[in-house]
Amino acid sequence: MPSYTYMSRGYVTNAINCYMKQYGFPLKEAIRELNKIVADADKTLNEEFLKTVAVGRGVLKAAMHYKKSIK
Repeated sequence: MPSYTYMSRGYVTNAINCYMKQYGFPLKEAIRELNKIVADADKTLNEEFLKTVAVGRGVLKAAMHYKKSIK
């Protein structure tokens, strides 16, 4: 995957470039690892939603918007 395909997405490019520089991974490996991180965060957030009992609707909506923003 050429890196220019990610240039229009701004924050994705920065995350990928930082991960590549920090860990010395090639582009495909960095993308794969970042996708794993997002999948783990998504799984954790879904598990926490199942455990909540008495949380206000506003808090849940804010968490859902955060979840959508990291995808």
